[in-house]
Amino acid sequence: MNRQKKTQKPLNPVNRTNFFSKLFFTHTAKLFLKGYKKELIETDIYEVLPSYKSKELGQKLEKEWTKQAEKNRNSLPHLLFKCFGKQYFLLLLTLIIPLTLTAVKPLLTKRFILYFASDRITFPKSEACVYGALLVLIEFGTVLYAENFELGLITFTLKVRAGLTSLIYRRILELESVSIGRSVNLITKDVSEFEECVLMVTFMLRDVLKILVVCCVLYTEVGWLFVILIIIVVMAMTISGILAIFVKKLRVRTLAKTDERLQTTKEVLGGISLIKYYLWGDYYQDKIQGIRKKEVSLLTKIFILLNTNVIISSSFIDISWYIIVVSLISSGVKSNVGTLFVILNSLNALRIPLQHILPRAVLEFATIIAAITRIENFIRTTSRNIDEPSPNIPLLSVKTPHMDFDYCSGITAITGPVGGGKTYFLTILAKEDKKTFAYASQEPWLFPATIKQNILFGSSYDQERYFEVLRVCALLDEVQDSTVVADKGANLSKGQQARINLARAFYKDCDVYLIDDCLCHLDVMVAEFVYEEGLRKFLKDKIALVVTQNLQHIGNSDRVLTLKNGTIKSDDKQLVKKKLTTKENTTAETTKLAEILETDDNVYQEVKASGKVKLEVYQKYFEACGGISKILIALSLVVLTQVLKTSINKLQANWSGTEQLIFKNSTTTKALENRQRMIYVLPILIIAATVLFIANTILYWCLTKKASVSIHKFLLSKIVNSSIEFFNSHFIGNILNRFSEDMLYLDEFVHRALYELLKTIAATTGVIILAAMINVYFLIGCLAFGAIIIILRTIYLRTGRALKRLEFSTRSPLVGHINATLEGLTTITISKKQNLQREEFDNRQDLYTSSSYMCMTCEKAFHLAIDTCAVCFGAFAIVLFLVLDQDISSDNVGLGLLQIFIFTITQEALCRTWTRLENYMTTVERILQYTKQNQENINGVVVTNWPSESEISYQHVYFGYDTTNVLNDLNFVVRSKTKLAIVGKTASGKTSLVSLLLRPYGFKGNIFIDNVDIATLSLDLLRSNVFIISQESTLFSGSLRDNIDPTKKFSDDEIWQALKMVHLAGLFQSLEDKIGQNTKLSGGQEQLVCLCRAIVRKSKVVILDEVTANVDSDTETVVHSVILSSFGDSTVIVITHKFRYILGFDNVLVLDNGTVAQVGDPRRLLEDKNGMFYKLYEKNHKQ
Repeated sequence: MNRQKKTQKPLNPVNRTNFFSKLFFTHTAKLFLKGYKKELIETDIYEVLPSYKSKELGQKLEKEWTKQAEKNRNSLPHLLFKCFGKQYFLLLLTLIIPLTLTAVKPLLTKRFILYFASDRITFPKSEACVYGALLVLIEFGTVLYAENFELGLITFTLKVRAGLTSLIYRRILELESVSIGRSVNLITKDVSEFEECVLMVTFMLRDVLKILVVCCVLYTEVGWLFVILIIIVVMAMTISGILAIFVKKLRVRTLAKTDERLQTTKEVLGGISLIKYYLWGDYYQDKIQGIRKKEVSLLTKIFILLNTNVIISSSFIDISWYIIVVSLISSGVKSNVGTLFVILNSLNALRIPLQHILPRAVLEFATIIAAITRIENFIRTTSRNIDEPSPNIPLLSVKTPHMDFDYCSGITAITGPVGGGKTYFLTILAKEDKKTFAYASQEPWLFPATIKQNILFGSSYDQERYFEVLRVCALLDEVQDSTVVADKGANLSKGQQARINLARAFYKDCDVYLIDDCLCHLDVMVAEFVYEEGLRKFLKDKIALVVTQNLQHIGNSDRVLTLKNGTIKSDDKQLVKKKLTTKENTTAETTKLAEILETDDNVYQEVKASGKVKLEVYQKYFEACGGISKILIALSLVVLTQVLKTSINKLQANWSGTEQLIFKNSTTTKALENRQRMIYVLPILIIAATVLFIANTILYWCLTKKASVSIHKFLLSKIVNSSIEFFNSHFIGNILNRFSEDMLYLDEFVHRALYELLKTIAATTGVIILAAMINVYFLIGCLAFGAIIIILRTIYLRTGRALKRLEFSTRSPLVGHINATLEGLTTITISKKQNLQREEFDNRQDLYTSSSYMCMTCEKAFHLAIDTCAVCFGAFAIVLFLVLDQDISSDNVGLGLLQIFIFTITQEALCRTWTRLENYMTTVERILQYTKQNQENINGVVVTNWPSESEISYQHVYFGYDTTNVLNDLNFVVRSKTKLAIVGKTASGKTSLVSLLLRPYGFKGNIFIDNVDIATLSLDLLRSNVFIISQESTLFSGSLRDNIDPTKKFSDDEIWQALKMVHLAGLFQSLEDKIGQNTKLSGGQEQLVCLCRAIVRKSKVVILDEVTANVDSDTETVVHSVILSSFGDSTVIVITHKFRYILGFDNVLVLDNGTVAQVGDPRRLLEDKNGMFYKLYEKNHKQ
């Protein structure tokens, strides 16, 4: 929707590079150089690769889904197979390369070790050199293939992600309504889960094949005993499968809680002003945090199941080796050191698959099923409201309104009582395919972009028509079209919002204009001008259907329809005029002047941190975990676990050496005694290591779980308690992104990366110690290798960290765009602007996809550099073994090769997890950025028995939102328990005047209530005694009671009495009825529910800001009677554009351009025929 001219981005160099450059990632060198010299910014992101474009992928999936629908066999797996299956299976075919290398490597290792156990005559050194060289080449080929395969797989999932996300968004545009929580969760969580699961399941397939290869190798060495490995693997997979069933169920429940949390958070952000004014902040914080705790509780159960599997699988390698060796001994088979190390190396090749990949893949398979089910159900949804059932009003009695209803040129007024189905009637008409429609909603819909872009809404710019539309909507001299509109137009007055919303409809050249009571938000003079100049003159040759309660507008219309209970009661102009009483349905304005901001290429662009993640971020995270002391305790348990694992490795090497001695001389008594001792010691060490592993895993999760809950609570508290200025300057999409995907990274990735880092540090230390025990030269090599790794990491991290930040920051516009789309879904659908929205969404997603692709490519280039260094270190070790061949035993050679293999893996893992941790910690950094906002100052004095009389006095009050004052030198007094009406032109400052009583902003001057300056009062005390009903009827998800009295301060009887007073009791069966589920309310009925809040609250000061704007004359009478009966002991201030009951007020204050033009008894003010009040009254009286 932010229709800026698309800037030309640099082309991705992968398009212009050769095969070898792609193979070795040399095309990333320029990007690394640029990233090392300066902080990368959004303009440095490459143009998305053609095959990754969101538009083409979305269209491809949508087309295939339509084909499946025609055959009545819609299935998401089948859809993805048809669209992406060929590319995926080509990737899988390349697995033959690493499987071949896996089969050859143990055999070469055996031959190399046997050289050191031989007499050097039958086994020449030249042959050992050949085996050593082949080992190095195989290792390099393995890592080169691994990085390219993983990049191909990851970029494949990026393509699937882009296509699925685009398809989901296209589906959103076809629906009538869908919750923001569900939409965001589908795109940020379900699609991400799907993306992760594709990786894991692919790795699982690869590792199952690797297990088969290892079984073949073991069969050549130990014969039938290889069955032991098969039995253990089958046991591991069976356990994983059982656990996966439970994980699937827990994932579904977790996602439902995430949906609920995000939906509630979105509602809180959207209604933050009222939540602050009503002192409901603590309630909603507790509600969201309660949902969050349930969500984390379910995550805990998932974590327990996942790690139970990991713990079991991790012990299987050592147990398998032990059982195979003991079985060989029991069967009388003599084994040499080469055979035992072939077994050990083969099993170690399965350590990562069995300990990490397979358990996680099997359990993630359950997650992918849950994600597929949710996405598939959403895509299958027909074009209806998927979150709320049909309204409780009857459907229109006409069978097909667009056919039975005859259009006629001119203005057709549509009127009727509250809840009569007027808006619903317009939406039904808009489904007519033979006509084009423009629609202006009753509640103005504006999206984050400039005013000009909001009006054009993707249409071509016609300067003459554009400025004429501004003129007839009274916008020409009032706003600048370069003003950037905040979420929901929060930086504009209500009247300005309504007129921009109307201008969008007027600008579109179409057959039928559907105007849903937009003029009710304007004062009588502006409304009359827009009606005459816009509806009557500008649209004089068009069909205009106007929902209105304004009698003058009805009288001037060419035709009138009356709707009641969803039925067209009459199509007779004179009949309607007789039935309707005089009314002018208007809404007062907020008088906030538009904050003038020059447009940018991306209105959602965030302030992005630069440089390395500060130590303060880690410190905050560790504090959230419970403090650095507890982290050190967890680290100590990790170290102890590693000590035991290192002891196991050393014992296995010694055992292999012992078996070599027995192989040469079976009567060696000492060797036999050593063997017997090891048979008993090794299982004890394995059990002890497993127990410690369980202990440190549980402790670590407890710490990180605490961090997830406390950081969310801290963020939520800081957001809810931020000043109103924060919400005026930050888009909801950006804020909500902190609670969605950033929180997902905190829950799923940050703790995992930190834990892996602790484990790899301990493992690397253990390997270095063992290497030093073999030969001191290895220690030198380890230190040199470590230094090179640190240098490489330093070079990479500047670029990688910046790219990760860009990846996160380019994701926020997607969430913001979805939020804006859902808020204006009806307008988008009726205006047939779905293609415009899709194009904008696809452009935003292309930017996100390109940043993700760059991030992944650079990461894999970095990993290949580390792997190459690791291979060089392995070559160094092999050369060292050959040089020291007379001074080193075969078991130490075997142990050395094993430790080199482990060291290269741990060093690579250390560098990866260290880097990933810093990348992931940028999410914590982003979250903490939003905790540093200015907070509302709630401190102040608490005055007992205040207020008693509720007399209000404004003394020299000045107020402005920027450099321009909205209110100027206000001086007036509202006597105790009087009823004051405030009237005035559009944007004269009426809402700003009354809102200052609740202290949302600072102001100059003094406001006194009962001679107490409100600036000195505690904010809670002030707001607990001043109640406001705003011009926007804001309701929240939940029960009727939760919307009227969520803190449960009042009894059920009091609430029912309030509902009866506003004639809503008959709509509800229980106070636990869910708003929007058990009952669907019209806009006017929602406003009456809001009025019930004031009735039960019985505050000393009550402010009603245009509560009668969207109600009929009978309901207006009810509201007026409520003011007299329920607020008799309160000082009441009413902002109104209606003058039907104006003479019933004790006093009237006329506001003009932020100054008091007149104040006093309304009858006395009418005596001044030159006064503004008289002119306004006369204008209304004529109507």
